[in-house]
Amino acid sequence: MDRDFPTLNNIVSSIDRNRYSLVVQTGFAKPLLLPDDQGFDFCDDKNFAEEIAAADIILCHAGVGVITAALNVGKKPMIVVRNSHLNEHTNDHQRDFVNHFAEDNLFYEVGSYKDIEYLVQEGLYTLLPSRPFITNLSDLKKDLIKYLDSILT
Repeated sequence: MDRDFPTLNNIVSSIDRNRYSLVVQTGFAKPLLLPDDQGFDFCDDKNFAEEIAAADIILCHAGVGVITAALNVGKKPMIVVRNSHLNEHTNDHQRDFVNHFAEDNLFYEVGSYKDIEYLVQEGLYTLLPSRPFITNLSDLKKDLIKYLDSILT
């Protein structure tokens, strides 16, 4: 998906680089990175998990993969929803996902840099998720591979 993400770009461009260093996984987006920011488009699951584990703060889009990666290492991510009305996505499945899981207190939804500053000042960003995030994704992958092997061989 090759779409800009102005909502996240506005937040990233407002971050005080004297207080925070950034490592940004950009995907297909084109964020406004400064020369001292570190960034990469994609990486394998192992490296991605290492980046997530090393981060003090996880700021990400409302994608299931990155949210799951953060929760799997006990971190509560700050998420930014891609909005279809801003042409950041083709539909509002991220909004639907966030609305569905909001009451589980697994992440913080942020819409501006002020939201992040509040979470940091209040120390809320260090709180653990309210419950373990349980997923059967690894089993699903194994089952899918087994199925594909059975029909292709």
